Amino acid sequence: PYISHLPIQWDATCNGLQHLGLLINDANLCRAVNICPADVNTVPNDVYSDLLAFIKEQIVDAAKIDDEFLPLLEFPLTRKFIKRSLMTISYSVTVL
Repeated sequence: PYISHLPIQWDATCNGLQHLGLLINDANLCRAVNICPADVNTVPNDVYSDLLAFIKEQIVDAAKIDDEFLPLLEFPLTRKFIKRSLMTISYSVTVL
């Protein structure tokens, strides 16, 4: 029966990462997961696409240094693939 008046917006964009960003007070992560103040003209961030680009860049750099990483260049990394992996880290998911 209690009505809270806390200013909480229901977003759920990268929800686990949002909580983590707030808990550790990381402004960069908070911006990346869209919980910092923004105006109506601000385009929402997509942290998973940003991380996908970073991961692909790291694989290319690693393959330049060590040929063992060359097969990873052919691996079809997608946003969906990395989202599942990264999202479960926030929730401490384990294999049963």
